[in-house]
Amino acid sequence: MSQITERSRLSQCIANSKIFIQYNNRRIEYFRDYLPPAKRDVFDLLPLFFHEDCPLFPGGDPLIGAPSGISNYSPASATRECAARCFRGFAPPRRAKRNFPILFMAIMGSSGSIAFTEDSDMDIWIGLQSQEEHSEESYSLKEKAAAIEQWAQDTADLEVHFFVAPVSTIRNDNYGELDSESCGSALGKLLKEEFYRTALFIAGKVPLYWAMPVSINSRSYDSHRAGLFAFPAFPGHDFIDLGPVGRVSQEEYLSATLWQLLKALRSPFK
Repeated sequence: MSQITERSRLSQCIANSKIFIQYNNRRIEYFRDYLPPAKRDVFDLLPLFFHEDCPLFPGGDPLIGAPSGISNYSPASATRECAARCFRGFAPPRRAKRNFPILFMAIMGSSGSIAFTEDSDMDIWIGLQSQEEHSEESYSLKEKAAAIEQWAQDTADLEVHFFVAPVSTIRNDNYGELDSESCGSALGKLLKEEFYRTALFIAGKVPLYWAMPVSINSRSYDSHRAGLFAFPAFPGHDFIDLGPVGRVSQEEYLSATLWQLLKALRSPFK
């Protein structure tokens, strides 16, 4: 393929990512405006709790030893001021982190759709750089997440559920066993589609899938990705590769349809 065509592809992908980032940011603004003030403050503080290693924060107990730091995340001044009001003695660290074990935080499900209400809970996915699902890093971060969940409930009656997983498992459509929603081999593909459709990326890197052409499929995804990263000008450090949406085979149609019907009965607006 000619160099002109490759450069055109790069320009288009960067343009695509800017559009989706703008769209994501506007959805977050709309979501925040919908929250009551107390829940909005808690929501704004959640990424900061995972970014800073502070014993004043919920889950900040040094005995837990959870990793901290979110890639490409810089707390807004209003968030730091809110933290200082809620946790007297908190002061932002003077030294920036070099290693970031958390690659992204994203809400998925009803929070990213018109199904969300003031009484809805928040399902937040935390993508770890670690490749091991049952690593010590993962366990300690889940323990910290549980403490933050309890704090959010006690502080603002906000029900939050964190799902901590290595990015590699998300990329491979492995979301663990969901007994009430299991539909066989099609489940991972359907959950990946729901994730891309409803997710609000609140901190960290954004999915590479957003930069891809609209017509991209699972077969051409890898070659397209390799072509993008071959360009020095491509800002690859801003993206996280969570993989494409897989095609549901004809043999999986029945189970996939049943899953969609189940979701529609329980939450028709998701």
